[in-house]
Amino acid sequence: MIIGILSTILLFSLLIAIPQKYSEKIPHYFIPAAYTGIIAFLLEKLQGKLIKDHITRDGGVHSGWRAAKIGLVGLCITLIFIFGYSFALSSFSPEMEGKVINLKELRGKVFYDGLSDEEATEIANTLKKLDYFDPNEAVFLKIEKQNDGYRFLIPMPKKAWTSPELLGFLLVKKAELEDLYPTKQISIFLFEDGFRGREKTLIDYKGSYLYSWVKHPLSPESDSLILQRLIIQLSFWKAFFEFGISNNEAYMSWGGIPTPIRFASNGIGAMDQDRISQNWIYTFYDKESALKAYNWLNFSFHGLHWEENKLVYKSYISALNGMISNLKGFQNSLSSIKKETADPLKNN
Repeated sequence: MIIGILSTILLFSLLIAIPQKYSEKIPHYFIPAAYTGIIAFLLEKLQGKLIKDHITRDGGVHSGWRAAKIGLVGLCITLIFIFGYSFALSSFSPEMEGKVINLKELRGKVFYDGLSDEEATEIANTLKKLDYFDPNEAVFLKIEKQNDGYRFLIPMPKKAWTSPELLGFLLVKKAELEDLYPTKQISIFLFEDGFRGREKTLIDYKGSYLYSWVKHPLSPESDSLILQRLIIQLSFWKAFFEFGISNNEAYMSWGGIPTPIRFASNGIGAMDQDRISQNWIYTFYDKESALKAYNWLNFSFHGLHWEENKLVYKSYISALNGMISNLKGFQNSLSSIKKETADPLKNN
């Protein structure tokens, strides 16, 4: 029992110390199989002969049920420790302290620090108007005042930090907040509290081209840049569904990410023009630019064949690959026309 207690402490210490990028590569069955084998070896080595001699002398033994009960008690104590520690971290986290606004109808809470009550309430109402809160889930975040704006802290499991489903949604909200508060610097951090303390990451569409399209351009763009913006959008959706496949996501939500594409179980297509959301139009400089992109999106479906797959995400990826290929071909033709126009004597 002493060895078991010490081994449990050592095991948890190792799991905490191993970086996640390495621990994720360890098969789930390896650690239980390893410590079960080690315990069986130690039992035989240290107590095997004593137990056999005891039984040979008609010594009494307890039932397997008693051993199972003792094991269950140990399991309960371990789980109480794990969940109790996690709850303590989440409940008394310094960065989630402060005043709070309860959004009972939306099952959400907004913590704030360094803001006046009126300012915090105004931002919370803005987030409600932007459909940040999901009435089906308890959503929590904290707003802190910065010298040049606002800092948003969102608790989120680390395994979701690279999810296009999450990042796409949050970066769209960041762009919308920046539009509503043009003089404020908007920073969004994801964080997770664990045995290693607090880990956090700043999310920004400047860090990856896949998310650059959500930021409203501040000046008119050429046809080539508008087309490139559309290609990046399609690349985002390809990465979106690739993430779903690699992480065995049975259901992914994209309602909060603006797009004129309809993803259905039997195919994908473009929405009618009058159903395009203003949020998607705003990812371009003006409505005229968005209309160009919409027309090119319709062109991208030309010649595509819908590939049936048991997992519809694979069908989406196949179609998106074809759409991207069509647009890149068109982009090359635009570049050729532009080059010839710039040098009309070249072919004479």
